[in-house]
Amino acid sequence: MAKASSALFILIILVALIMLSQSATVVWRTLEKDPPSVFNYGPGGVSYFYADAIIRAGDVNVIYDLSELRSYNPQKYVLILLSPDIPLSDKEVDSVLSWVEIGGTAIVGDEVNTTFLLTSKLGFQQTYRLPALLTSQCYLANGSIIEVLLNVFVIYAPVNASVPFQPICVNEYGPMVYNIVYGRGRIYLMGDSSVVINEIFVKAPASFNNNTAFVYGLVGDKSIVVYEGSRIYGYAELRALSTGFTLLFSFIGMVFSNIMNLGLVPRTIFLLVLTLLSTALVMAKFGTPRSLRKIFKSEQKGVDEKKMFDLSKLLKDISLGVKTWVESMKTK
Repeated sequence: MAKASSALFILIILVALIMLSQSATVVWRTLEKDPPSVFNYGPGGVSYFYADAIIRAGDVNVIYDLSELRSYNPQKYVLILLSPDIPLSDKEVDSVLSWVEIGGTAIVGDEVNTTFLLTSKLGFQQTYRLPALLTSQCYLANGSIIEVLLNVFVIYAPVNASVPFQPICVNEYGPMVYNIVYGRGRIYLMGDSSVVINEIFVKAPASFNNNTAFVYGLVGDKSIVVYEGSRIYGYAELRALSTGFTLLFSFIGMVFSNIMNLGLVPRTIFLLVLTLLSTALVMAKFGTPRSLRKIFKSEQKGVDEKKMFDLSKLLKDISLGVKTWVESMKTK
């Protein structure tokens, strides 16, 4: 009864898997590449900063549509926008600028130029990439000076800038970060989205502390809103099981197809050996059938019938019989 129940359970599981393999339900999702996302725990993610900011302020919001900025008081929140995976549209740029114009603050870090429409409206464009890691002296509004480690950095340069601006981070290559005044608000623009990535936290904790202190200096006493709407995700769906089943059945079909292409004698030998081995394994697992028990019935009392079956001896006999049969076929 227990064996029948187990077989039924396995059958139900197989049927369920086959049915689920036709479903588009997502069972696994991961970020593509290594973006500066608060949900990326890899080297290029900013999950450590996200956790630290929550501990610091207790209020870090994530939005997936920049039009949601309308529901955040620009006097109380700072938008952090780090290298979107997909370039910002004109509508998204207008949402950011409209919010900043009435008093909002935005920190924009981008070395891949997906914020091109935004920076070009401010009169800035990317010029060239810095050759290596370097530090920069950053001057905050409260008068403090922080040495910030720059990772993958691209220089922004003002080109017909239509708004007031002031460099706040400089080094031997020139200005690194700009404080751009827009309406009643401001935008801090830098050509690096990796200022507070996890890799710096792991490899250079002291620099990570300086970099986060710099970002918190820009945030001030406001709360943080992070834009995550542009991230590209990879998905795995349940119907991927269908591909697995197809590959499995194709492999089995290929094996048997190759077998059937063999000559008559090798094919017969293979099928005979396969049948005998299958029978031997089943008998070793479940014991001899009732019809054979009378033949192999032992007169010894208290002996387990399964132990009366000698699998190794049977395999030797099968091997010897097949060898003898093959030799006899060769002599004919």
